[in-house]
Amino acid sequence: MKKENKKYLKVSILICLISAVLIPSGYSDEGIGSYYYGYPFTFVQIYQYEPTNPSFMINFFSGNDGMSVNVLSFILNMLLVNVCINFVMKRLSARMLN
Repeated sequence: MKKENKKYLKVSILICLISAVLIPSGYSDEGIGSYYYGYPFTFVQIYQYEPTNPSFMINFFSGNDGMSVNVLSFILNMLLVNVCINFVMKRLSARMLN
C-alpha cells in the first residue's frame, strides 16, 4: 500500500470516529429506547430506558442500559470516506499539475 493511501486511510478512520462523537442522535423508542450514532451508516447503538441527551459522550459515560457496535457498518463508512478522500485528492493534484 502506498504511503499516501495509508495516510488517507488513517484520516478516514478519524473522520468516522469524530462524526459519531460530534453528530447528535435522535431518540428511538421502539421497545427499549436507543440512540444511533455514525454517518452515513450507523455503527454504534446505545440503549436507554429514559431519554437523556443526544450527545454520544454523555450517553456513553452516564450509565446506559446496553451498547451495540456494528463493525461492518464502520468498515463501510471508512471505505466510503476513503474513496471520497482519494477522489478529491486526485482531482486536486490533477488541477495543480495543469
